[in-house]
Amino acid sequence: MNVFILGSSGSGKSTLAIKVQELLSPCEKHEAGAWARKSFPCPKGMEASDYIPWLSKQASMALIDDPLISVKYMKQSLSATKNNVIAGVRNPVDLIHLADPKVDKFLWANYNNNPFASGFEAKGLTACEAVLDFWLVTGQLSPSHYLPKWTPSHHPDTLKEFLAHGC
Repeated sequence: MNVFILGSSGSGKSTLAIKVQELLSPCEKHEAGAWARKSFPCPKGMEASDYIPWLSKQASMALIDDPLISVKYMKQSLSATKNNVIAGVRNPVDLIHLADPKVDKFLWANYNNNPFASGFEAKGLTACEAVLDFWLVTGQLSPSHYLPKWTPSHHPDTLKEFLAHGC
């Protein structure tokens, strides 16, 4: 089973992924953007504050050349024998090609009610939300496999129950 964690920058996806990994052991944790960081490391002398915008531009150009570059990277990385938690999917192409709505689970991190970031991240997340909504409406995705707007204020057992249901 794969658990996809979606949400905007700073919404707590990585923190939530660690909790999921602990609850689903054995489980491997993956960052959806790892392909971009591996392909485009921070150039020497570049300030950290300049790296993310630069990386976003490089990744966008790479996706124009190969819209499945991230999917290919993730398919090589995902375990076939363990659970996987994938944090940071913001590209609807990735979600459609990597997820099985009948089996996988989807969490939407919403720490501090963080609004969507601007630009392509917001558009990608809006499209991912539309894909999840479509899967729900068409019955491909069970409501028990989707936990929208998860925050730390949820009871600690909520996440455990969500992950256990249907496994």
